[in-house]
Amino acid sequence: MKAADIGCGYGYFLDIMQKKGWDAAGIEPSENASLLAIGKGLNVIHGTIENAEFPENSFNAVTMFYVLEHLPDPYDALKKILMMLKPRGMLILRIPHTTPIVKFLSLLGIKNNLYDAPFHLYDFSTKTMTSLLKKAGFSSIKIMPGRPTLPKKYFETITAILSTGIGNILHILTMGKFLLPGVSKTVIAMKHN
Repeated sequence: MKAADIGCGYGYFLDIMQKKGWDAAGIEPSENASLLAIGKGLNVIHGTIENAEFPENSFNAVTMFYVLEHLPDPYDALKKILMMLKPRGMLILRIPHTTPIVKFLSLLGIKNNLYDAPFHLYDFSTKTMTSLLKKAGFSSIKIMPGRPTLPKKYFETITAILSTGIGNILHILTMGKFLLPGVSKTVIAMKHN
């Protein structure tokens, strides 16, 4: 089984995939991170999804954790990933949904830099993400609450843990019909043809 991790960083997830028996490759725009991953013996290309060249139908799975919101053209990236996937291949994304957080923090008078370049260029609600994936050609789309990213500041960490916990409870109580805005999401989508 072949997998690609886009925005693989230092290769932690690539290493896990390889230990599980996957033939895994990574793409990483940071030269320092890609060199460290390569130094650990991992198959990493220094570059971006926009300039990476893979043959069609190359991978059974593609992962992209907290990357899509940083790309200048998320739709083109998803189209390229669809081309890279084999039929019945799976895309697994982790995305933030920060607009509700930004609005809430501004009501409290707390400044943040979530929308300052090079941070988040886009934000994806559940509806927006589903629409974007369908337009790119994906199907069998499932979106669920993700685990929190834990900031370094105490108040922000507590807020992340509490909001994720509430989000998970609401998701379970509504049998998967409600996703709390502002909580990170895990997205699974398939290529069917």
